[in-house]
Amino acid sequence: MTEVINTLNWDAVSSVVSILGFIAVLLTLAEMKSQRTHSYKPLLALKKPYIVIQNNPQGVPFKWKNKSDEISNDGELWVDIELTNIGFGTANEIEILWKIDADKMSMQIDSENEIAMFKKTVMPEGFFYTYKGFGFSIDRESTDTKQELGHLVSGSCMNIRLPMSVKDYLSFLCLAKAKNEQPNVNETGIVPLLIETKCLDISGKEIRQTIQLKYDLIVKKYIVDKPNGNFVFGRLYFINSRKPNKLITTK
Repeated sequence: MTEVINTLNWDAVSSVVSILGFIAVLLTLAEMKSQRTHSYKPLLALKKPYIVIQNNPQGVPFKWKNKSDEISNDGELWVDIELTNIGFGTANEIEILWKIDADKMSMQIDSENEIAMFKKTVMPEGFFYTYKGFGFSIDRESTDTKQELGHLVSGSCMNIRLPMSVKDYLSFLCLAKAKNEQPNVNETGIVPLLIETKCLDISGKEIRQTIQLKYDLIVKKYIVDKPNGNFVFGRLYFINSRKPNKLITTK
């Protein structure tokens, strides 16, 4: 009887070992498949680590640069951010779409415009403001909110332009807060927009990502309206969003 029981026990153990071995093989095959998939999958990332916003000669905060002692010739017009492919595969037919919530951007600027420093005009395509004879707009769509690019191999990068509406929103939101707050305002939040990236991997499969833009800025009140003064210092963060169908706004 003992021999029969021992035989049955060994048969049970052998069966369990076989099942565990089979599961291990399946897990190994799944891991190999995952590695093969990731070996040609691209992954796009946006980066603009540091920003300094400088007043122009009229005292309007409109020049963007990378550090305080930098002299930028084109910062008054355009701001470049870095697009990098941090994945293993080449990204083909890249598209970047900035889905701007112009109404909420305008609402946030208006909520800080207590002393009516900005004059506002509502237009079908968005909102137009003037300050000290200088005009800026918050547009729902413009030529720089959709950017179509070529390809980007693994580890390489290229510069793309920050939409002018985003630049103006951050610049003049900081100005409005500085007019209302105590010296050196620490301003953090999420820009009311979503950035959607799309590209094709080497097999032609479409890869999509949704990215949020966060900011952490220090606004120097005593530089307000001073010609050529460095007015804002801080960082921008581009973070993958888990809610691709919902705009997330600042508190």
